[in-house]
Amino acid sequence: SSSLIMDIGGGSTEFIIANSTTIFWKKSFKLGASLLLEKFQPSDPIQTLEIDSMNNFFTESLVPLMDACKQFKPNMLIGSSGSFETFSEMILKKMPATSALIDQTSYRFNLHEYINLHQELIRSTLAERREMKGLVHMRIEMIVIASLLLTFVLNKTGISQMILSNYALKEGMLAELSEKGGILEK
Repeated sequence: SSSLIMDIGGGSTEFIIANSTTIFWKKSFKLGASLLLEKFQPSDPIQTLEIDSMNNFFTESLVPLMDACKQFKPNMLIGSSGSFETFSEMILKKMPATSALIDQTSYRFNLHEYINLHQELIRSTLAERREMKGLVHMRIEMIVIASLLLTFVLNKTGISQMILSNYALKEGMLAELSEKGGILEK
């Protein structure tokens, strides 16, 4: 079985479909959190119509990803970026007792908890987000957009398992696979 690795950056978001030995597909999309923030300039809090137009934009932009997911059927999403670290921090801060940290480098999400967090984020104002535990200052504006993009991908692919992995894992995996000649350029 394969996994979908998702890395949300400022200018672009990168997706890789791979298993432990092979990269089947990878592509970078101009869907970075700061780029989307600039393009859509959402209200505070974000409005339903703005969410709809963003989702429509994701639908158009991510056709290649959805085709690749139909082909390779990933059953796990591996998040590798600051946004995913923020989501896990925020969830852990809500219920420190049920800490699901596997170790310092990865965290398995309970999808129900993530969706609840997503709902809270899209209803929140900037002022409210400033007060939220686990949300670092530099992500206060972009976290809503990152969450919309991630939720869109989860909904459209039907993937129901999600883990956070630290950045080093992705880099290490790519380095190892390229040495093996395992990267298929599409």
